[in-house]
Amino acid sequence: EGSTSPSPSLLAKFGLTRPPPKSLGPDRQADLLPVVVIVEADERSGVNGVLLNRRTGYLLGDLEQPPPEDSASADNMPPILEKFCIQPLWFGGVDNISTGLDMLHLCPTVEDATQITEDGMFWGGDPAQAQIAMEDPSLDRIYSGFDFKFFVQSTIWAMGDVKKE
Repeated sequence: EGSTSPSPSLLAKFGLTRPPPKSLGPDRQADLLPVVVIVEADERSGVNGVLLNRRTGYLLGDLEQPPPEDSASADNMPPILEKFCIQPLWFGGVDNISTGLDMLHLCPTVEDATQITEDGMFWGGDPAQAQIAMEDPSLDRIYSGFDFKFFVQSTIWAMGDVKKE
């Protein structure tokens, strides 16, 4: 009961079979354990979170772009997510409920984003529209691609499972 080790079911959810050995030191141990931000919680659908510390190894610029309707202009067309091309793509978890990219960000003018913390962290919105929103002159500062984190997949728990883990 007084154990400080993560539960085996929690470790398994993130692909770990046991806690990191203490011989690695506290910083390396922390790198290996999952860090999750809860982005949605609902009595019916449960809890949805994303891992903050699991990179996919890809950048957004590595993703395939849909072909333009006018294929003659394809060579001159900038990438759709041009301002985010050098941003890493993060692996949000083991559950694949999303149909595209999910965004965690600090920009309050992104349409259809939900504020998830009192200090101004947002979840969701359209990444293409976010490129325009981050330069909105009404903002207190200009945002950059580094104020956005992009995820594929997420981690889902039933409402009672979060408390157990």
